[in-house]
Amino acid sequence: NSEYLVHRLLKEFPDKQFLKPRQPHLAVVRGALYWICQRKKLSKTRAKYSYGISIDRKFKKGIDDEARKKADTGLGAIVENAFGPLVQRNEEYKDGYKEKFSYWIPANADHVDIVLYASEDSFCQFVFDENPEKKGVFDVLPTEDGKKCFVVKKFTIKINNVSKERQEFELRLEYNQNGINLFYTDPNNKEIEKRVEIDPNVVGGKK
Repeated sequence: NSEYLVHRLLKEFPDKQFLKPRQPHLAVVRGALYWICQRKKLSKTRAKYSYGISIDRKFKKGIDDEARKKADTGLGAIVENAFGPLVQRNEEYKDGYKEKFSYWIPANADHVDIVLYASEDSFCQFVFDENPEKKGVFDVLPTEDGKKCFVVKKFTIKINNVSKERQEFELRLEYNQNGINLFYTDPNNKEIEKRVEIDPNVVGGKK
């Protein structure tokens, strides 16, 4: 309700009309209530976080830090704990948007641990930063504002029929305004899709 602000606005935008509510704080609260009531009618919202899993991928020369480079007999040079994005922060997604991701179970594994991460970084590249006390060891989650990364869900899948070959199975993330849902194809029975419970208080969406 600042007269100075209104004067500046009218000077800057002479063809516009500006309203001055008698109770500006009440107007803000009323606007928030209108937003809550209308939210369900929005066809798209922007993701509050980038969601993804930790993966190993090929080393990108000239892009990846040499300190992250690891040798792999099958793939050559790789990097570990790269951020495999399923949803990107600030991108618009329709309610119910689905993203599939193929995951490999190592040979001779009797279980696999899956960790879903959320990051404040729209272009998150790695899950972990270098440990300041252990040079060359990357096992510390980023804590810098705008770069923070945290665990959303960790779960273990037991493998009944251990295979001598690596096995592929599919993860599926479903985005909605209140957060996310996670599903996976049961490696013990490819006909069954299982849902992983995600705490809605941990993750969410924003306009």
